Amino acid sequence: CRLSEQFEQRTTVKEYRAIVWGEVAQDHGIIDTHVRINPKVREKMQVCEAEGNARQAVTHYEVAERFRGFTFMHLKPKTGRTHQLRLHMSNLGHPIVADELYGGGKCVRVADVDGSIAQAERETLLSRKAESAAKKSGFESVVDTFDDVLIRRQALHAFRLSFRHPESGIPMTFEAPWPQDFEECLLALRSQSEKSH
Repeated sequence: CRLSEQFEQRTTVKEYRAIVWGEVAQDHGIIDTHVRINPKVREKMQVCEAEGNARQAVTHYEVAERFRGFTFMHLKPKTGRTHQLRLHMSNLGHPIVADELYGGGKCVRVADVDGSIAQAERETLLSRKAESAAKKSGFESVVDTFDDVLIRRQALHAFRLSFRHPESGIPMTFEAPWPQDFEECLLALRSQSEKSH
């Protein structure tokens, strides 16, 4: 079966990881809605009634880790609608971190992770960021570490894709490594969580 046909028939399995605002109550669940383009803001999608040009959107979710004020999520879309995961998490009341379009703000700072973080701990975290950035080339990447921003883009990561080889039919799975800023945000959340227990 050609790869394009597998996508059309929804036999591929796509898995995402996300850091969202707030503490998601249910350990797992299914979000099943209809969506369409927001008529007032054309670059956004919106949840709507099952009518007209609305299309069904289904997302399976599972809580991986809970932190104070944040949740690390495993997301599996069963459909592939535009902005589906971003819209569904926002509609659940837990927008994806740094997803400004859907209510997740512009970024997450050290102070957001722990408003009472000690100055010494903050400096340690920032120096770790500076050290990792120093390994890269480019002036801008180094300068960028001197603020306390942990992540300044959507905390959504396309983690795993599984499908059958178009010719042999053998199941194949590919995983993408964590982006550095995503991993740093998770490390900061875990560090805060350990200190609060």
